[in-house]
Amino acid sequence: MTSYRKYIHVERLDKEDVSEMLQSNPVYVTAKVDGTNCVIWLDDDGKVQCGSRTRQLSEFSDNAGFRAWLMSDHAEAVALRQVVIDYPGWVVYGEWLGFAKFVGQIKTYDSTAKGHMYIFDVYDTDSECYLADPEWRAELKGYGLEPYYVELLAVLDHPTYDDVLQIAKTNKFLLTHAENLGEGVVCKAPNYRNKWGHTVYGKIVLEDFKARMKQNKKKEVVAREGIESDIVDFWVTEAEMTKAKAKVCVALEADEFDKKNGKFIGYFLEMIWKDLLEEMSAICKQYKNPIIDFRLLRNASNIKGRKFLGLI
Repeated sequence: MTSYRKYIHVERLDKEDVSEMLQSNPVYVTAKVDGTNCVIWLDDDGKVQCGSRTRQLSEFSDNAGFRAWLMSDHAEAVALRQVVIDYPGWVVYGEWLGFAKFVGQIKTYDSTAKGHMYIFDVYDTDSECYLADPEWRAELKGYGLEPYYVELLAVLDHPTYDDVLQIAKTNKFLLTHAENLGEGVVCKAPNYRNKWGHTVYGKIVLEDFKARMKQNKKKEVVAREGIESDIVDFWVTEAEMTKAKAKVCVALEADEFDKKNGKFIGYFLEMIWKDLLEEMSAICKQYKNPIIDFRLLRNASNIKGRKFLGLI
C-alpha cells in the first residue's frame, strides 16, 4: 500500500550517532534548499497524490499552489506524475519554491527557480528504503527531470565535519546572482544505519551553525535546576524560528506573518515546540538523561517564541 509518507527527519550533523556516518564511503553532500517540502506518490486506486511536509493535499487544501501546479499540463509536472505511474512503489520528495513568489526565507533565488519542484530524494516502498542518489538520479534523467534535481555538491570519502562545512560555505545553488549563500547542506551515506538500525541523514544549516558557535563560546551548559530554559536557549535558535515563521505563512497562504492573529501565533508556537521535541534524543544525550519538567520546557519555548515575534 502506498500512502502519504512524511520525509525522514534530517538531524544536525554534529550529533554523535549522525556524525558517525562521516566514516562511510561514499558520503553524498547535496544543497539544502529553503522552500516548502513536497511529496508525490501513486495511491492504491492508481491516482497521483501529493503532500506537504506534514499532510496530504487536496483540491480544497493546497500548499503554496503546489498541488494545482502538479496537476497542470506543465511539462515538469507531467513528467513527475508519469514517474510515480511507472514506479507505483516510489515516493518522490522535493522542495517547492513557490509560483508567484518564493515561499521560504531566502528571497534571492534565481527568478527562474519559481514554479519548480527540486527533487532531493526517492523512497522505495517495496524495498522499504531511500534509494541512493546515483540510482534515482540516473532513472529520473530519462524523464527529462535532471534540471530539477537539488544539486549534488560533492561525493566524499570518510570526510570530517569541517570538510562538509567547507562545502556548505560554497553552496550557491539557484543563487547565481545573489551575494548570500544557500541555507546549508544535507549529508547522506546510503549504507549507514545508526546503532538502532535506523537510516539517518545529517545537515548543516549555516545560520544555525553560527548561532550554536556563539552559544558554545558563552559557556558549557550542564544539567542543573532550571535546565528547561538552558535547553530552549540552546536548541530553539533564531534561524529555526525564522524558518518556522516563514512556514506558517506558507501553510496559512499569507504574504506576511500576522502578529495580531491568534491562529498565526498558535501555529508558530506549536511548530517550534514540535521541532524541539524532535531533538529530544540529542538533548537527553547532551545533558546525560536529565530530569525535565515538560510543562516548564513548553512554557520556556513559548516565551522565547513570543519574544522572537515581538509580543513580549
